[in-house]
Amino acid sequence: MVRLPRFLLLASLAGAVPIGAQAQVNPFLSSSSAGLRSSDFQVMHDAARKLAAQGHPADGTSQAWSNPQTGASGSVTVEGTFHHKAMLCRKVEYRAQSAPGADELSAEVSWCKTPNGWKML
Repeated sequence: MVRLPRFLLLASLAGAVPIGAQAQVNPFLSSSSAGLRSSDFQVMHDAARKLAAQGHPADGTSQAWSNPQTGASGSVTVEGTFHHKAMLCRKVEYRAQSAPGADELSAEVSWCKTPNGWKML
């Protein structure tokens, strides 16, 4: 498994959105560096939206995803719940493989619920 450094992850998520928001989240820098295509990120985002739609998913709750068009697959998992400056926050892990047998990528993002919606911490 390839784990991306946090500073690279943060740079890649400028203007990022929460697990339930409308725009696509790309926690793996870019589709070319991860071997993933834009359609893979859409399927990953759809899985994250399903997870967020559960309301308050328990820590460890995961939503698998796969793109039959490209062979990419992975999961989105709530790794932990915490509070930061009185905000509810969730650590979310994104995992992906661009194809069966390819290196698995993993990235963690912390999201906090603000009065204006979910924001990356």
